[in-house]
Amino acid sequence: MSNRGRLGGLWAVAIIVWGIAVLLGVFVAAPLFFGGATNRSLSYADNLTVNLTVRPLASVDRQNPRPGLRRWIAPNTMTGESTRWQEAWASIHFDGSVTLAAAVGAHPKRDGFYEGWRISSMAIEAAVADLMGLIGAVGERIGAVDYEVRVGIEWTGTDPLVLHYKQHIDLDTEAGVIPIHHYTPVEATVEVRDSNEDYLQQVRLLALDAINQGGVTDLRLIKPSAN
Repeated sequence: MSNRGRLGGLWAVAIIVWGIAVLLGVFVAAPLFFGGATNRSLSYADNLTVNLTVRPLASVDRQNPRPGLRRWIAPNTMTGESTRWQEAWASIHFDGSVTLAAAVGAHPKRDGFYEGWRISSMAIEAAVADLMGLIGAVGERIGAVDYEVRVGIEWTGTDPLVLHYKQHIDLDTEAGVIPIHHYTPVEATVEVRDSNEDYLQQVRLLALDAINQGGVTDLRLIKPSAN
């Protein structure tokens, strides 16, 4: 990801763990998968443009995926200097696995950009919702049962990462915030065939695990679950 000194990059990988790993019809269905993932993500968190938080899947070309190495890639469309903070890439692999990479730091402000180490926890929620939407869309189509999911943040700066959960991230301190010197990747097994409500609970748990290590205990974007 470009400009690592300014951006904090979140990456997420979902690996299929069922027996037969063949994605039939991926050549013609890739745009449908990406579109279906967006719809699912909105059902988990329907207000993902709150403040400066933007869905990663809104930053990629979902209608015109490009062929890659045994995968279809929805390339980043946020290439300008003013939009680079929204950079994202999404892939659907021929074996049914999916990947999502998105910039989550360096949000814009009136006189430029915040430092890359300042990250809105809502940006992580948005990325998790989109990843889980992509898993659900692909997994349902190919009849998958489980996905092994891994979510992490790559940061090459020298300052520790700080997750902000308030509306404005320019506050110097927030009660309970824990500076992250090394972000530990979060891993989970996602049950694709769960009911909508149970799947939403999985989305919530994965997002909470992703933000808890920064001292953030509450979700702001993803809907509450009845479970």
